[in-house]
Amino acid sequence: RAKDKIFSRYFYQKWIKKNEPLERELLTQRNIKFRYEPKISIIVPVFNTPEQFLIDMIESVLSQTYQNWEICVADGASKEPRVKEILSGYAKKNPRIKVKFMSENNGIAGNSNEALSLATGDYIALLDHDDTLASFALFEVVKTINENPNVEFIYSDEDKITANGKKRLAPVFKPAWSPDMLRSCNYITHLSVFRKDLLGKVGTFRADFEGSQDY
Repeated sequence: RAKDKIFSRYFYQKWIKKNEPLERELLTQRNIKFRYEPKISIIVPVFNTPEQFLIDMIESVLSQTYQNWEICVADGASKEPRVKEILSGYAKKNPRIKVKFMSENNGIAGNSNEALSLATGDYIALLDHDDTLASFALFEVVKTINENPNVEFIYSDEDKITANGKKRLAPVFKPAWSPDMLRSCNYITHLSVFRKDLLGKVGTFRADFEGSQDY
C-alpha cells in the first residue's frame, strides 16, 4: 500500500505539471476581460484558526488571477488573539475583505450565515478557514459562467495539501452532476459556487445539520 501511495503521488505531480497553467499563462489570465465579470463573494466561517492556515487562505484569494471578488469572514468569537489581529490587518489594507467579529461562536452553520449576510456579490463561493484556492480557481469559475450564462451552481475537483503548503496529494476528480451519487455521499464539497439568488431561494445554512451544513 505504501508503494501504491508513492506511485499515485508521483503521477499526480506529473498530472499537475501537464494540466495546470504555467506562470506565463497565469499572467495572461490577469489581463483577460470577460464579457460578464460577476462579483464572487467568498464566504468563510472562522473560529480559532491556526495563524498560518488563516494567512494562507487569505493570500490564496489575494493571488487570484480574476479580481472581482470579496471575502466575507465571520469570526465566531475566537479565543486566539492572533485571529482578530490578522483579520483586522487584512481588512484595513483591502476593502474587499469584510470581517464580522461576533460576540459568541454560533457554529459552522451560524457563522456561515453571518458571513453570508456581508455578501454583495452575484455568486457565493464557500471556503473553509483552512482551505486554499489555486490561483486560477475564480478565473475558471467566471470562464464557466460566461460559457454557460444560465448556470446556477458550479463545483470543482479538489485535493489535500500538507501543513507546510509544499505538497499536494489525495486528489478527488469529481464526476459530472450526479443526483444519485449525491444521495449517497457529499461528493461536491469545495469549491462550491452558487448564484446568489438561488441560494436565497434555497435558504440559509441550518444548524440542525451542523458539520454537514453545506451538504
